Amino acid sequence: MKYLFILILALPLMQSCDKPDDASAQNISFQFIVKNSTSKNVDLFLYTSSDNLFKTITIKSLDSQLVDEGNVSPVGGTTLSITNSLDSAVFKFIDSKILIQTVSSRGINDTINNVLSSVFYKSISPGETIKKKLFILTENDYLRAK
Repeated sequence: MKYLFILILALPLMQSCDKPDDASAQNISFQFIVKNSTSKNVDLFLYTSSDNLFKTITIKSLDSQLVDEGNVSPVGGTTLSITNSLDSAVFKFIDSKILIQTVSSRGINDTINNVLSSVFYKSISPGETIKKKLFILTENDYLRAK
């Protein structure tokens, strides 16, 4: 009888260990948006580490475009390319000036307002289900282009 009583008390505890914690098991959705605050239209070319073109995005002056969206799992893993598999970006302005940005594994790392680094994105959707991150291409970025 004593063992039956212990088993009855322990059963709910053992069952709770089998259930995943719904709050921590859910993926977190992200959107990465680039705003062109320069006076020039720009094409953004995103490349993978094997120099394959991943995506081309045209962003008009003073406009914004979604450049990447995906999920991050709380237990590891991501479907985001911008923070996971891209290693270089080229901004080509309408007047043919070019700004090249890379990540540190590429050797020459642009540490000034780099579109490939989540450090340079600011959160614009606190409290929303989808976490939106905004990168702003500035007039100073245009002036750095060659």
